[in-house]
Amino acid sequence: MPVLRTDIRGSIYIGNYAKAMGDHLLLTGDAPDREAKRFEKTLGGTPVRVRLRACHLTSPFFAGNSSGILASRFVEDETLEALRNSSNSQRVHTLETRFTAIGNLILANDRGALVSPVLSASHLRVVGDALNAEVEKGTLGRASYVGSLATVNNHGGIVTPFALDEEIQRLEDLLGIEVHRGTINSGIPFIASGLVATDKGALAGKLTDGKELMAITQALKVL
Repeated sequence: MPVLRTDIRGSIYIGNYAKAMGDHLLLTGDAPDREAKRFEKTLGGTPVRVRLRACHLTSPFFAGNSSGILASRFVEDETLEALRNSSNSQRVHTLETRFTAIGNLILANDRGALVSPVLSASHLRVVGDALNAEVEKGTLGRASYVGSLATVNNHGGIVTPFALDEEIQRLEDLLGIEVHRGTINSGIPFIASGLVATDKGALAGKLTDGKELMAITQALKVL
C-alpha cells in the first residue's frame, strides 16, 4: 500500500488525532466515518474511537506497540475500559507521571522503545513490562520529546532531519530497523504530527510533497 495523503477534521496534522501502535489504531472520537474508513483501509485493523474529556487530540496521550498500550493519567477510567474492550487487549496501563503527553516521550515498535530522559528508571520498567520490549533512554536532535520527532514501524523509520548520526545508530540498534531522516507536510520536522503508519501502510498530512512521500515510502517500506 503506497503512502496516501489525507486530513482529519480538516487538519493536516493527522498524527495529533490518530495513533498507530502495532496492530492497535486509535482515532479521535469525532472523526467522520469516511475518514475512519480511510484509516482502516490503509493501515489495517478497525480503528478504536477515543474520546477524552473536552479534548479532540488523541496521540499525545498514548504510546505502545502490538503487545500493549500505555495511557496518560489524563485518560479517564471509562475510556481505558472501553479501550480494553474494543482493542481486545488487557495490556492497557496508565503511566503515572507528571507528564501528561506521554506519546511525545516514547517511540516504540514491537522490538524496542526509545524513551525520553525526563522519565525515571521506574517509568522505564513500566514501559518495558507493558510493551514487552527492550527500553533505553535517548534523544533525537538532542531533544527529549522523541515520540514527536519520528514515526516507526517494524520495517523502518523516519526521523527529524536534526537527528544526529549517533542517535540514529542507537535507534536502529534498539528497534532493529533502518532509519532515514525526513520531514512531513512540506518541511515540518515533527514527523509524528503528520504521519501515521503501521506495517501495512501509512497516511501523511495533505501538504506532504512528492519528495517527502517518496522518502516515507522508502523508509517505512510500505510499497
